[in-house]
Amino acid sequence: MYYSWARFLVVLVAPSFLLLASCGKGPDAQAEAPPNVLILLIDALRADHLSCYGYERKTSPHIDALALESLRFENAFAQSPWTKPSIPTLFTSLYPIQHRVYEGERMRSTGQRESDVLSEECFTLAESMREAGYETVGFVNNAHLLASQGLAQGFDRYEQDNYDANQIHQMFYRFLDERSSREPFFAYLHYLDVHWPFCPVAPFDEKFPSPAGARGFSDEEWKGLRERINEGEESLTDADRQRMIDLHDGGISELDDKIGQLLSSLRKMGLLENTLIVLTSDHGEELFDHGEVGHGGTLFEEVVRVPFLVRLPGGKGARVSQKTARLLDVFPTVAHFSHARPPAAGIGRNLLSEETKTPDIVAETRHKNTYKVSIREGNWKYIRVCKPHSGRSEVVSDSKGVFGLRPGVRVKVVLDPSFDRLAKKISVKDSSDQDLELSGTVASLLTGQSLEILGYSVRLDQLVKGRALLPELGVGSWIKVEGDLEAKNLVFADKLELLGEDDRMSEVEGIITKTEKTSSLSGNIWLGEMPIRVTEDTRVKGVDPDVHQRTNLTGVDPFSPENLASEEGLLIEEHLYCLSEDPGELTDRSESEGARMTHFREKLMGWLKEVSADRISRPSAPKELSAETFLRLESIGYH
Repeated sequence: MYYSWARFLVVLVAPSFLLLASCGKGPDAQAEAPPNVLILLIDALRADHLSCYGYERKTSPHIDALALESLRFENAFAQSPWTKPSIPTLFTSLYPIQHRVYEGERMRSTGQRESDVLSEECFTLAESMREAGYETVGFVNNAHLLASQGLAQGFDRYEQDNYDANQIHQMFYRFLDERSSREPFFAYLHYLDVHWPFCPVAPFDEKFPSPAGARGFSDEEWKGLRERINEGEESLTDADRQRMIDLHDGGISELDDKIGQLLSSLRKMGLLENTLIVLTSDHGEELFDHGEVGHGGTLFEEVVRVPFLVRLPGGKGARVSQKTARLLDVFPTVAHFSHARPPAAGIGRNLLSEETKTPDIVAETRHKNTYKVSIREGNWKYIRVCKPHSGRSEVVSDSKGVFGLRPGVRVKVVLDPSFDRLAKKISVKDSSDQDLELSGTVASLLTGQSLEILGYSVRLDQLVKGRALLPELGVGSWIKVEGDLEAKNLVFADKLELLGEDDRMSEVEGIITKTEKTSSLSGNIWLGEMPIRVTEDTRVKGVDPDVHQRTNLTGVDPFSPENLASEEGLLIEEHLYCLSEDPGELTDRSESEGARMTHFREKLMGWLKEVSADRISRPSAPKELSAETFLRLESIGYH
């Protein structure tokens, strides 16, 4: 590492000195050392839940105080609604479609999970800072940001583990204490404390009292809860939803308190006066705004609008800025202020410049067979969803069965409520369990010892658990039964339970006995002798992904900029929202705004042309995820 005298002399003289002066530096700026740089990245923090961004609750007094000493960008946006693509964008100033990091976890045909890797071709902010003579460190909590996945490029030290904010700060303090050089530092602290699951400690877990009757949400309840809510498998009362939001806000307050302690410590160390601080987030969080929780699958404002504070050394030049800020702009802004090399092929701009033109406000996300992109202009927002004509290959062989399902495999089938023989979702389960499980309403009571449910005749005379519930049963009762499947869909039940309102779902779980192809995009599976229809709209999880091929057999990426522009082989869905009249993005205006839709289509084509003209990195080979990493991802809501 170095900071050459020649480079230091360049820093001292105009025109670079003029920028420092314009930012509030006095004539003594020539004697100052190069500024330290500290990036505080709060994972999953939406802007509108901070007091300084207008939230009615006092969630963030210490961040609010930092905002008063900062350039606070009122309109700031992430370029993706989740971590895996968003952080590489911050560090490279490239859109995800350029750096090619999209998938956090996919499964190979061998059953091994793997993740996208940031290519070494990409020049990162950390590399630029180290090249400029900075000591570079990262203390990170998010299992999507492993060093092995290219995220440590340019860091002298990069630590990633299941750290809370206190542990991150203690590592940072030790780094500061152990520094023997006079080189400036570049530090990246990535917090996961606000991320799902929302589990603040006392007293922050009760800072915002919840309605009477709300659930407590124990550690066990959080497991798989996000997926169950979003899949419609578990419903929450209004009180439960409010409790979840209260816990989320309590988590913000808890982390805010720790960030206040960090800033106080830096001030006491004498470091705050010569440190550039950027506080932002990689994405927001949906809190039932559109019926779901979490992030990653949509491009609505709650997941792409983020806080963005830039505190110049000494807190000079603080103000609220209406200039549009993007995560793309972090690299060029920090590099310019620190006199480091700008991004080699970056799209972003220096936010400290006098430029006032509004840049493109684009966000994108890609998961397997779906690509989504949004463009915002003024009060209007356009969203396009692209899929190959068939997300799945045809049912090509008996060995693959129906979309990868075959005899002998145990599955759990969520049935479409409009037709109980149509599969809405199918998940592969442990085949060692031979019992059949049925959840639904009693269709008829055949005798005192038998009933009919989901087309199965169920004998109850061998019940081991739940016999006392028999007098309570009637037609329409919601129940779950488990037992042995006999011929002709006869089940001898050994367990019975009544289902509460939150657990009511038509489901069947058992071993597949037969499969049948009925068309290129549909088929049947049998559990016993009962057929269940599977279509291309059925979500199938846990099977060999080789059968989930795109229809494009040439090896060309269907979601490359060129293919997205040509629209070849793609099914396209479009939406348009007026944010001034409909800030919640609930009313689609695409059919009534023909001219505006044409304008946004042309704007999208222009953006695709721009990103394809700039260098796009060659994707690196995906890296395998360890079982430990996958368990960590599961613990924060990823499946």
